[in-house]
Amino acid sequence: MGQMPRELTPLDSALHFFGAELRHWRTVRELSQAALGQRTHDSGALIGKIEKGERFPSLMLTRRLDAALDTGGVLERLWPRVDHERATRDAPASGGGPGVGDLGLAWSATPHATVEVVAELWRTDLDRRSVLASAAWVASAFTGPTREWLLNRRDEILNARSGRRVGQRDVDALWAMCGAFTDADHRLGGGYARSTLLHYVNQVVLPLLHGSYDDTIGRGLMAATARLCDLCAFMSFDSNKQGLAQRYFIQALRLAQAGGNRALECFRFY
Repeated sequence: MGQMPRELTPLDSALHFFGAELRHWRTVRELSQAALGQRTHDSGALIGKIEKGERFPSLMLTRRLDAALDTGGVLERLWPRVDHERATRDAPASGGGPGVGDLGLAWSATPHATVEVVAELWRTDLDRRSVLASAAWVASAFTGPTREWLLNRRDEILNARSGRRVGQRDVDALWAMCGAFTDADHRLGGGYARSTLLHYVNQVVLPLLHGSYDDTIGRGLMAATARLCDLCAFMSFDSNKQGLAQRYFIQALRLAQAGGNRALECFRFY
């Protein structure tokens, strides 16, 4: 017997209202959370968290959900209220400007959990209205991730069976693009190439991370994604977004460990 959906309070929370509306449209379209996630290139777990009011959706994800469910833009019209609620919750109690919680500052227990954090970082970063751009540098944030990295726990087998098949050619293409973006960064400056990189990782890399692959390909995919996160960090620094860069650095280190790329891991401390 399946679990009853979590009871929401739509009248008290814009986030809960959004979750209830999303659940309604998914039910109308007779889709499971996993099936909807495949259509939007997201995980079913993420869809479930949004429906339960446990995760704030980005504007880009909201638009993908509207398109996949053919709502006529219902969810996007709700999104400004949801984003206002997120900004209100994230705002610190005393001064210092708006915050963004701990998104990207923690060391996730598994590679797949890390992928979801990185996905949310990329999607939120792409939304120019997000408060993530003004996130402050947190001096103490490296303590936990550094300790976990030094413990050097090897992750379990990295495989996935949720989307299209990912092969070595895909991994090679990611490394080639890493080189291209690195060259663009050196020649033009990170501020110029950053928006292009964000569109690339959201449109090309995320579907690969949510695809199907074996352990060897999975580790290669994680290592290449770590390098792309690394580039996001450097370009964010160049764009005067130090707090955002810090979040990318932490996730790059976690992905590099998942990929078993010790050289890339050590480069983070160079």
